[in-house]
Amino acid sequence: MTDFVWRDGSRLTPYMAYQIRRLSADMVRLFGVEVLVTSGIRTNQEQIDIFLDTYTPQAYGDGPFGDVRWWQGVRYVRYDPSGTAAQPGTSNHEVQGTAGAVDLRDIGEDAGIATMGSARSEWLRAHAGDYGMEPEGFSFGEAWHYKFPNIFLPVPAGVSLSEEDDMLDANRDYDAFKTMLQRALKFDVRPNGAGADWKLGPTVWERLNQIQAAASGVTIDPQQVAAAIADAIPDDMAKQVADELAKRLQS
Repeated sequence: MTDFVWRDGSRLTPYMAYQIRRLSADMVRLFGVEVLVTSGIRTNQEQIDIFLDTYTPQAYGDGPFGDVRWWQGVRYVRYDPSGTAAQPGTSNHEVQGTAGAVDLRDIGEDAGIATMGSARSEWLRAHAGDYGMEPEGFSFGEAWHYKFPNIFLPVPAGVSLSEEDDMLDANRDYDAFKTMLQRALKFDVRPNGAGADWKLGPTVWERLNQIQAAASGVTIDPQQVAAAIADAIPDDMAKQVADELAKRLQS
C-alpha cells in the first residue's frame, strides 16, 4: 500500500511529490517562482464528504444556482455558494486506478501557471511531460489542472522525500505553516477571473486532518499554531477551529 505524502496541505503520492519538487526547482531557476499545490488527490470517502457538504437531496426544484445532480439514484441540489463538486467516482482528483490529478499555481504576483495564455502557463503546458504530467485542464478551460497518468510510479533510487516539502522547511516553519493554513482554510479565488469563486477543495472540517499532519512536521509551538489559524480564517470561525485542532494535537 502506498504511503501518501503532503505538500501545501494537499495529499500526493511520493512520485507526484517528487515530480512537483523537480518542477518547482526548475520554475525557480527559470522564472524565480515556486510552485504550489492547491488541490491534490482524494480518497473516495473524502469525495463523498465534499459532495454531500455541497449538495442536498431534494426531489423538486433547482435551488438558488440551478445546479442539479444525480448520484446513486438520488437527486441533489446545490445550496453551497462557494462552488460545485463532482459526484463521487467521477472526480479526476479522486484516486481511481493509477491516475490522479493536481491543481497548481505559482507564487508570482503576475499571471502565472494558473492563467491561460500566460508565459509560465504556456511553458508548463509544453513541458508537462518532463514531469510525468499531462495538461488536460487546457481542454476544459482550467490551466491550473494537470493529470498524472500513473501516480504510483517509483521514485528514483537514492532520492529522499524527507525534506520534499519546502513549505515545511525548519527555517521557514511559521510563515510556511501560516501560508498553508490560508490555502487550506479558505475558499481561494483564482487569479484574473479564471474560475473565480471556485471552491478549491474540502471544507474547514475536512481539512483538519491535513492541518494536523502538517503541524506534526514543523517546529512551532501551539500558540503559533493558534495565531496562524486566527490569521488564516474569518473571525467567526477562528476560535471554533483552533479549539478543535488543539484537542486533536494534544491527543
